[in-house]
This record gives sequence, structure tokens and C-alpha cells, in this order.
Amino acid sequence: MLHLMTTIRRMMPWLLSLVHWRRLIFSLLAGAMCCALLYVCVTLTHYWGHVYRVGAMQEVLKGAIVYWMVRKRKIALLGDATIYGSAVAAGFSMMEAVFTLVHHFADYKLVTIWYSLLVGLQSAVMHIGCTSLLAMVMVMGIQHKFGREYWQHLLAYFVAFFASIFVHTIHLYSEDLAHEFGMENGLGYLPIIVMIL
Repeated sequence: MLHLMTTIRRMMPWLLSLVHWRRLIFSLLAGAMCCALLYVCVTLTHYWGHVYRVGAMQEVLKGAIVYWMVRKRKIALLGDATIYGSAVAAGFSMMEAVFTLVHHFADYKLVTIWYSLLVGLQSAVMHIGCTSLLAMVMVMGIQHKFGREYWQHLLAYFVAFFASIFVHTIHLYSEDLAHEFGMENGLGYLPIIVMIL
């Protein structure tokens, strides 16, 4: 264990030199602003009717930021795609967790607040996984891993968007099942189990 800690400490300056801090902060803020924009639009239009469509809109908004970064060559390597895609998703998740906590804090129930924190963690894992996958596929398209034709890039982007929307929908559906069958009775971990599978 001590050897592992020493190795990590030695590698830290090298790892930190790979990250452009301005891009990382931009990614976090852009993800947070997308969440705030979506929340305001959904609240103003009272479009809470179908949560699964809101999940698809979330993935499209996060994907648009990542797509812009890839097309402007701000992200060029798979490692960059993972880092900055995760940063966009982390910013989105942080803002979503703030909105969830503010919404549930009005209940003044400790169980509800702890549940909100648990769901926030689950959502963060899901958002980071989906968006980093999407970013990696987009970078692979730029690197011509799927072919040199433009339609092949579009097909890869479409498949990646579909996969992230599918995973997001499965996550939301598992949250609905956990709500329906009693979150406090131990089914609160169902979305995490679904994400691991």
C-alpha cells in the first residue's frame, strides 16, 4: 500500500500536466449551465410529464457541448475525451444535485435528504459514464477509427447518442421501480446495481 501511494505521489505532477485547467473549468461550468438551462426551460414550460424525454434532452445537451469541443479540436485524444467528457457530466450532476436537494429540502425529512444525496451520487456515476463514452466515440470518429467517410462518423455519433440515452433511460426506470416498491426498504441501491450491470 505504501508503494502504491509513493508511485501515485510521484506521478501526480505528470498527470496534472496533462490537464488544461481552463478547459476543465469550462467543461464543469458548461455542464452546470446546461443543467440550469434545462431546469429553467422545463420549469417554465411545465414539461415534467415524461421524465424519460427530459433524460434524452439531458444527454443531447451534454453531447452538444462535447461535440463542440471535439469539432473545435479542444479534445483530440481518448484520455482528453474521458477527462473533459467526465467534467461536463460532473458539472451537470453537481447542478442537478443542487436542484434535487433544494426541491427535497422543503420536506424537512432526514431520510429524504439522504435519499437525495444517494440519488445524486447515482446520477453522477451515470452522467459521467454516458458522457465520457460519448466523448470517446466522438474522438474516435475524428481519428477515423470508424472510417473516413462523413456518414460513418455520423453513424458512430448516432449510435453513441442512442447508447447514452438508453443507459440514462434504464437508470431512470430503475429509480422509478425503487420509488414504487419502497426506497427506504433497501431498494435504493437498485439504480447502482443497474449501472454496474
